[in-house]
Amino acid sequence: MQYSKVKVVCAFLVTSLIAFLLASIFHTQFVLKELIAIGVEINFGTRLATTIEDIVGLAPGYGAIVTVGLLIGFTVMALIRKYFHLPRYMAYALGGGLAFAAMHWLMYPIFYITLIAGARTNLGFIFQCLAGVIGGLIFARLLLWARGRSIFHEPKN
Repeated sequence: MQYSKVKVVCAFLVTSLIAFLLASIFHTQFVLKELIAIGVEINFGTRLATTIEDIVGLAPGYGAIVTVGLLIGFTVMALIRKYFHLPRYMAYALGGGLAFAAMHWLMYPIFYITLIAGARTNLGFIFQCLAGVIGGLIFARLLLWARGRSIFHEPKN
């Protein structure tokens, strides 16, 4: 069964959006955690408002970086998958996680700072990569839809 190119693009854009939203939310929560650690009181309303403001503020720059990073990561993994016959979920989850790791590692030498403050700790960095892994799993699942299959039933292959 052939992939619908339009559906693959839609699947990728949905995946990029979800991965960006997760990464942005993780970033905000890690920054707020550090503020709480130094004694700043943060209520739920402030936490929610800050999360929304960060999503909006990070969307143009970090959203674009996430989209380009995932495009490269998924393309590379699609080529590797073709030759090494990796399972779809494994390949795209790995591609998403590695894309996020590469984005953060490459931004530092360019800007001499970790631009995403929520990724400055090891755990924060892991959660940023987790956003990519989740994005890869979602993309792998949405590729079923791009082939005209149901995303709610596990395929035989």
